[in-house]
Amino acid sequence: MTDESPSKARGAKKPDPADLEILDSPSSRFLPYSRQDVTKNDIEAVSAVLRSDWLTQGPDIPAFEKNLCEAVGAGYAVACSSGTAALHLAMMALGIGPGDEVVTSPITFLSSANCARFVGLKCGLPISIPKPV
Repeated sequence: MTDESPSKARGAKKPDPADLEILDSPSSRFLPYSRQDVTKNDIEAVSAVLRSDWLTQGPDIPAFEKNLCEAVGAGYAVACSSGTAALHLAMMALGIGPGDEVVTSPITFLSSANCARFVGLKCGLPISIPKPV
């Protein structure tokens, strides 16, 4: 057994600082995959739930749903286990089903199309074909 880290054992070298500058260039930040805004209060709230006896369906869920309603001006909110489940419920709540059509972005998670399939739809993706110059 060796004391070396796995990357050192495979011969990985330390990245060149010039290469790292490319990763932080304005062009690499043009279309970020996502941007989170996680505060210390968010981390504390999640940690408190993880330390509690309730990882699912605990007393914090109704408070979260109420706060979400107030934040977005909605009459109702339902916490879901995933974005896929939320999209599926949204389709059902809107009465979307067989005979309807949903078009989703090609730059998305597969769940965007899957939730349409879950309610019996065929789902199309918009296609953009560049014109010859």
